[in-house]
Order: sequence, then C-alpha cells, then structure tokens
Amino acid sequence: MNDIIYRDGIEFAPSQKVLFFLNAKRCRLLYRLRRETGLQAHGERAAERAKGSSLFILDYQSDSEFPTVIEYPNDDRYKSFNPLISPDGKAVLYNQTFRATDIFILRIGDDTPKRVGFGANPRWFFDQITHKQYVVYRDENAMHDDVPQPGKTYMLEIDEGYEPVNEPLQIANNGYGGGISSDGRYLVTAFKLASILDRRSGRLSAPWGTVLHQPDHTNQCCCPSIAPDDSGQFMVLRWPHERFSISDFTGNHRAHFYKPDGYLEWQTPEWSTDINFCTASAMNDRLIYDLFMISIADKRYLQITSDGGYVHGHLWLERDV
Repeated sequence: MNDIIYRDGIEFAPSQKVLFFLNAKRCRLLYRLRRETGLQAHGERAAERAKGSSLFILDYQSDSEFPTVIEYPNDDRYKSFNPLISPDGKAVLYNQTFRATDIFILRIGDDTPKRVGFGANPRWFFDQITHKQYVVYRDENAMHDDVPQPGKTYMLEIDEGYEPVNEPLQIANNGYGGGISSDGRYLVTAFKLASILDRRSGRLSAPWGTVLHQPDHTNQCCCPSIAPDDSGQFMVLRWPHERFSISDFTGNHRAHFYKPDGYLEWQTPEWSTDINFCTASAMNDRLIYDLFMISIADKRYLQITSDGGYVHGHLWLERDV
C-alpha cells in the first residue's frame, strides 16, 4: 500500500512566481519538517536538534498553479538529516542524524528507501568523465566536539538502480561533510573549522581558522555546501547566523547574504543543483523557520513558506530547452 501523500500545495508560493524567479520550467524543492522549532532547540537541545525529521518535496511545474506536495509518512523509514536531491532530480539521498547512521537512497515516488551504506553527511557525486554516480560521505561526525574533521571520507559507486557497486573507496584521511566539486577535485567541510582539500595537489586550506582562536565566536562557521561545479567555491553559515557567505579556495569572501528583514537568523543554507541559486531557512519572530530561494548573483530572495518549521532545503532545477 502506498502511504505517501500527494496534494496541491496552495499554502506555498505559486508556480508562476517560483519558476519565473528561477527562469526554469520545473523545479523540485526538498526539505525536512522540523516539528519542534525555535530558539529553545539550540544549546542544551543540540542533541535533539541533530535528529532527523520527515521528508517533504514541492514539485513545481509550469502547467500547475501550485506545487504538488509529496509528503512522506512520519516514521523511521523517512527520518532524514540534510537530505539532497540527485543531479537528475529523481532520487533523494540522506542519513538519519547529524552523526553517522545508515545511508539511504529513496527514488521519488517509491515507498521504500534503499540502504546503501553507513556514515554521515552523504553527498551525491556524478563523475563527468566516466558518467558513473557515487555517494561521498564521512564515516563519523561529532557534535560540538573540538575535532573539526572527524573520521575519514569515502566514495561509493551507485548503479542506475541505486544499488552499491563494490566496496567504498577512501578518498581523504579526514572527514569532509560539505560535498565534492563536480570534477572530483575539491572536498569541503566546516564546523568550527572551514576547510577545503585540493585532492590534486594535496593542499589543505583553512581560510577562517577555528572558533578556538576567537573568544567571541565570530569566526565560527557550519553548514558547509560546495558549489555544484568545479570552481572550488563553498558556502558556510557564519556565527551568529545573521549571514551566510560564499568563499573560494583562497578564503577570499566573494559574497555575504544577510538575514531577511524581520527575521532573527539563517539556518541550513544549501547550494542548489544550479550554480546560480541556493536555499536557506530563516527564523521569524514566532520562532519558526520559513524557506527561501536565493539568487546568488543579485542577492534576490523569494519566500516559499510561511507556516511551519522548514529546514535543510535543497533545490533541483530543470531549465528550458
């Protein structure tokens, strides 16, 4: 029995507005609904905040006035943390908490996710030369510990049916949770320490140092996300969460994106599958999070939601042909 719920999303931003903003003919916006929201979830509630929650997808198409909402049941099969849509827009990759757990791939529309491994911060990688797809992940992660890059990083080949191929290959001696560039050259991570590894030269860059060097925590960063191309740019959320930033391999700040007017903070910025757009959640004065789409070049923001605790958004775009 299919217990996935499909409905018209009239409570979300309408299709025409969203697709015009993106200059796209279709998009899918994946997110997780955090059922407990607000500032009380920070600090002493950190462990609770790091647990996964239910998956939702907004499917925007030009021939529909509002998105189709794909709502997965609130049970353990779909509990996700930082879920990500595949480059072709057909599947979702996730594990279940901030720390290492089982890693799953869920084909959109299917009832049952497939377990493909065990680890933290799983990310998609599509090899441009071999046209093979992989999952890149770290084998452990830490919450508020003084080890900024725990674990090691692995790459696991996934076939067209989303089944693992062979054993995972270790590709770095430290754990990288922010993804891999489209050419496979750069790995990025950020938690207290923002760092990029150039796998070609072996150079390790830590452009912002660690939080331990700044008593006011102003150089603390988290929520890393690498650009979906080979530029080596990456995005991080900056303490005290009033902005997120884009930098390149050298640590030069390319852009800052400040919280929208009337909001208290950003959370979970994430680069989309398109280099020109990202998503982030902004907490309002009612202590709940609304999802925004952001145009990177001109810093325009488009609010998508206004009625719940939406975090860890990820956007897939289909361009006009």
